[in-house]
Amino acid sequence: MDITLDADLKTISIIILEYTLYFALLQIGRSQGRRGHRIWILATAILLHLAQRRTIYDVTGCPSFIFNDILITGFPSNEACITNDESYWPSTALSPPPSIPSYPINITNAILLHNAIVDSALAALPHARPLLQKSYFTLHDFSPSNPPTTSSSHASANQLRSPPYPTDLSPDPDNDDWMWYDEFPDSVLLYASGAMESDDQGLVYDQRTNLVRLFPWRDGGERPGEAYWAPLEEVLGLLLREVQEGRAVVGEEAVEKAGPQGSEERARDLWFEEVWRRKEWIASDVDRAVGMWEAYLALVGMKMGRFGGGEGFMVDKEVVEELEGGSWARALLPRLKRPGFEFVAPGLKMMSAEMVARTLDHDRRRRRVKENEWEMEKDPVSLLFYSDVRVSNLSYTERDKRWVAPYYIKNTVLDDRCGIYLIIGNEDRMFSVLPHTTDEDTFVGFGQFWGVTHAKLLNETEERLYDATHGLQDFRFHHMIARWADLVLSGDWTVGPDGVLGSLKHAWEKIPGRI
Repeated sequence: MDITLDADLKTISIIILEYTLYFALLQIGRSQGRRGHRIWILATAILLHLAQRRTIYDVTGCPSFIFNDILITGFPSNEACITNDESYWPSTALSPPPSIPSYPINITNAILLHNAIVDSALAALPHARPLLQKSYFTLHDFSPSNPPTTSSSHASANQLRSPPYPTDLSPDPDNDDWMWYDEFPDSVLLYASGAMESDDQGLVYDQRTNLVRLFPWRDGGERPGEAYWAPLEEVLGLLLREVQEGRAVVGEEAVEKAGPQGSEERARDLWFEEVWRRKEWIASDVDRAVGMWEAYLALVGMKMGRFGGGEGFMVDKEVVEELEGGSWARALLPRLKRPGFEFVAPGLKMMSAEMVARTLDHDRRRRRVKENEWEMEKDPVSLLFYSDVRVSNLSYTERDKRWVAPYYIKNTVLDDRCGIYLIIGNEDRMFSVLPHTTDEDTFVGFGQFWGVTHAKLLNETEERLYDATHGLQDFRFHHMIARWADLVLSGDWTVGPDGVLGSLKHAWEKIPGRI
């Protein structure tokens, strides 16, 4: 009879346990202590024995006939314990449910897209080529409990080379037993993150449907909207397009190690996150934001019976550059046309050139003040659209009073104004400091928003594909303007002689596309 190592260990462990219990009972029988004390020791010994036996059964994957589901709750530690006629679909699953049909995939095209991304990196990293041309799916360990739906679906996958692109993502050459199968049944971590602080981040591939989504490191749960799934080919196409348009570039550290002046030995030290660096914005993002703004001005002007915008632009380029307004602010603000009306949104006006210069100068001086020597210079802030309402004239909610309000008043608010801010002048990220009125009071609301994927001026397919690949987007300038345009078109906001009228709460409440 063949005896496996696992069976030997199990048998030896059980024999040791039985002898341990025998000697424990023998010692208790010989004890001269009080009867109650001996009974307590006996009960403790039996419970410890049963707990040890349970541990052995759990490790070896056998069902326990001592501890039943009444005492031990939760999913089985080994999915093999589930009978074949049971459907295993955890209530915590985030994968596309069984009702979602499989999405057709052209595996040859997916391979070509993947390899094109890899080749883009290798073109800048010649010394990495001997190290990186490996079979991707040979490196990746598909968990035995989650095999591919069909063996033929990845028949050509040995042509895939690693590492691939996405942001800091790379293949996981080790096993993925640690991955959350209760949340992603039938899934594998197709591209894992090399970032030290986010071990469980990556693009998850659902083998049954051929859909992909980003599963980010979570702190207290997901942000709304991160449940978008997209076809694998579409995701790879987006990543390749970002490489081709210059949004994703090979990082300087990678070039130093594996570029023309590097060496194969130094290339071995490449970290995954060093290969690709993703820019916060590129020129086409500015063009899109400016185009959205001009379309909005034309829409409001048409409602007013006017054609054409106002005179000039928001601010001169030289002013923003001299006052160090942040790279995104320097690119965007000088290209924003002035409206031919006062209110661009209910209660909000565009900053005058003098106000822009004054607030940028104040922000530059403010962010250079260091309370500690080790502090770095703070991020630049810009006020885009302001309200006549002063922050100092409003109260704060109990939640904001202690930490939130003091922080933003100190580091963000300019000229004591409510309004719409670029909270980080180097990035396309909007932030609101606006009055909110309830039945009892009017208070300042500090808000950052996510997940606007649906608006008439937005390409919804592109927005959702981006969210599936990179995670839920921040509220960007073009998102905000597209949302404003929808409110004007729907009649929630009206247009009068002075501009746009209505309630700003419509801009933030019940945003389409948010989950």
